[in-house]
Amino acid sequence: MHTLVDIAPTIAEILGITLPFRDGTPIPTVVMKLSRCKRLILLIIDGLGYSTYEKYEHDLKPTGGLTLRCRPTVMHTFPLHGKCAFYGVEMHTTPAIATILTGMHPESHKIFTMTDTEQSEKLSIIELASTQGITSAIIMDEKGARCFKENVIKIGVADNDYNDNDAVRAVIEVSKRANFITAHLRVLDRFYHQSKKSDKAIKILSHHIKDITAQIEDAGILICGDHPPHHLKNDDVPLIAISGRGDFETNSRFA
Repeated sequence: MHTLVDIAPTIAEILGITLPFRDGTPIPTVVMKLSRCKRLILLIIDGLGYSTYEKYEHDLKPTGGLTLRCRPTVMHTFPLHGKCAFYGVEMHTTPAIATILTGMHPESHKIFTMTDTEQSEKLSIIELASTQGITSAIIMDEKGARCFKENVIKIGVADNDYNDNDAVRAVIEVSKRANFITAHLRVLDRFYHQSKKSDKAIKILSHHIKDITAQIEDAGILICGDHPPHHLKNDDVPLIAISGRGDFETNSRFA
């Protein structure tokens, strides 16, 4: 089974850039699926586990899309530099996104908090792409977006962007000048934390994915969860690859 550390090496292969150090390896089927797209969009969906994906598969996956099951990020060693992390414990958002964007296990990237992100010298796939001539953009919460270095287009979204509307508008707008875009969407995890049913959040996500696919020409889209819902034990996360508008003929209930 693939893991989250394989995503950054896969993106590097699609973009044709060098990734100096990695724990993961490229996923050939995803590379083949997206290698001919002119631009690449990575959507990291906070709290999207595989069991949730299976329940709403027709709403999130286009007919021609490719879906793989990935193991989430876990910590396999005892505490590093004072961080409280125990063997086999699943990581939360910050270290999980660091794993997705660096292709490294937590033991390698050592990013567990926002302070770690600000101080880390490990360059993400976004920053590496920027240094190698690919115009790249990051869209996430304002504090997180500021942490990215190099010549990356940084777009911070406010905490009151509850349904990710501003984030999705930013993805569509920045696609006019960037060829690699990463966005962190939080609506699903926020519904979980407020003990609301996920149907409404999935409806919002489904519309967002279709809007991005319809409005951005010739885009390859990667969708992945950063971690499963915290109330579910031993769940995996999905990795979905969509190669442009042609894939998105879905029989979603939310069409």
